[in-house]
Amino acid sequence: MCKVVNTIGSLKALKDGLNSNNIHDFSSLREVINFRNSFTSLRQHLIEQHGKLIVDEKEALEFDLEDLQLNIQKQRRYYDDLIVIEQNRLNLLSEFADDGKKNNSLWKIVRKTQNWQSKRKSVRAVRVLDKEANTLIGSLEKSIKKKSDRHNFIKEKFQTAVSQSAEIELNELHRKKVVVDKLSSFIYGALGEQKVVKFLEDLSDEFILINDFSVHFSPAIYNKNENEYIKSVQIDHLL
Repeated sequence: MCKVVNTIGSLKALKDGLNSNNIHDFSSLREVINFRNSFTSLRQHLIEQHGKLIVDEKEALEFDLEDLQLNIQKQRRYYDDLIVIEQNRLNLLSEFADDGKKNNSLWKIVRKTQNWQSKRKSVRAVRVLDKEANTLIGSLEKSIKKKSDRHNFIKEKFQTAVSQSAEIELNELHRKKVVVDKLSSFIYGALGEQKVVKFLEDLSDEFILINDFSVHFSPAIYNKNENEYIKSVQIDHLL
């Protein structure tokens, strides 16, 4: 079999063009051609994938909204119970304020002072509990509104939600297609050169095939017909 040296020029130019555009998805010419030929189906598959993601998101939002509503009810009951306990404690303190030793003036003063301090603590505790409840439940309600708005958007504008979800990947897919189309001349050139290489590879090992062979001239050669100086030539295949 013929010994082959170097990569064919068009394939090298194609790889360089892809790399310069930050495209590293393709490992062979066949993969580039398959991408171009199947672009429409790739695009449709991408949209379908994001459609499934949006459906999954909608179902997850429905579960979250239900869970958040239950959590709000649970938290409200919890704080309501704590507030009722503190309010009952406050009522008991009021009832107990005049209890016993009514004739002892000093005891009455001490008892009244203790009762007043206890009432202050109880009232403060109720306010703190009420503030905590409002903060926590307010946060949960904000989360519900955000998720509810998103759920309604998906429900009413499903296709828009899918388009927004797929936008970045679709733009990247279109960008690759534009780059590949611009490099189409190298694709056709590489196909032709590969056919030549495949044909010559079957020659005996007495032959050496050098692809993309370049020769530089110093001094440059004068081309009389074109009235120009030739500094180098690029040969697709040298056998």
